[in-house]
Formats: sequence, C-alpha cells, structure tokens
Amino acid sequence: HSNNAKKNIKTSSTSSSLINLLRARDWHRATQYMQRYPHEVKAASSSASPLPLHLSCQLRAPTYVIQSILTMNSDAVIWTDGQGWTPLHVAMLYGLREDAVVLLIKYGGTEAVMSRNNMGWTPLLLALRHGANTRIIQCLLEADCRSSLIGNHAG
Repeated sequence: HSNNAKKNIKTSSTSSSLINLLRARDWHRATQYMQRYPHEVKAASSSASPLPLHLSCQLRAPTYVIQSILTMNSDAVIWTDGQGWTPLHVAMLYGLREDAVVLLIKYGGTEAVMSRNNMGWTPLLLALRHGANTRIIQCLLEADCRSSLIGNHAG
C-alpha cells in the first residue's frame, strides 16, 4: 500500500454509475462496469458518494465483487470514510460473509485489523459486539493478536 493511501477518501461523482449498480445489487453488471471503467474504482474526491468497497461490504456483496474491487484498487481496503470506518469495520457491522472478510484481512493485513474508527472501535471489537462467528474472530486474531488488547474510547 502506498504511504498516503490511508486517509479519509470519498469517491468522485463520476462513480455514480458504479455506486448505482452496487446499490441496485446488480453485481454482475457492477463487475462488468468496473472492468470497463477501472478508474472509477480508484477515483477519489470530496463528493458525498460512498466508497465502492465500503458500500459493497455494507450490502453484503458476493465475494467476487469484493475481489474485483480489491484487484483493481488494493489500497481501498484501508481507506476510511468520514467516520474513520474501513471496509473491514463495515463488514463487521453488517455481517459480510466469512470468505469476503478473509479477503479483506488478506489484502489489509495488520493495518486493516488494527485500525480504529473515530470512536476507537477496531474491527475485532465490532465483530464481538455484533456477533460475528468464531471463524471470523479467529481470522482477525490470527492477522494480529494485538487487536485483542485494544479497547475503544470507553475502555
């Protein structure tokens, strides 16, 4: 990942077609669109549109959609939204499938697992709070066992 990759990023308005396809859960057309317009997966500006990987995690997109985004823009795995949430945080909140979570951990590594949102929550804390299965908890711990030592701002 590039050194400046972890920053608060929002997609540009040019991604609205991709975002609309994702919101419509038209996964096949969304992946075709990404292949045709890969720059939209990498686009970043001050627009209020959600980030494609964040939205895909929120909507529990199939793993092949998550893989397509990561293949075209591996830095997206550590991008944060306005609340400091990475895609892994979003995945823990919305219950993304285990195989997709494993992919996020693989691409994001320690940086993704140890990241805190603006309230101090790590993906592990969110996973525990929202009832993630034990395999997901195990994957988070295996990626970096130090994440079990981190509390949120409340302790």
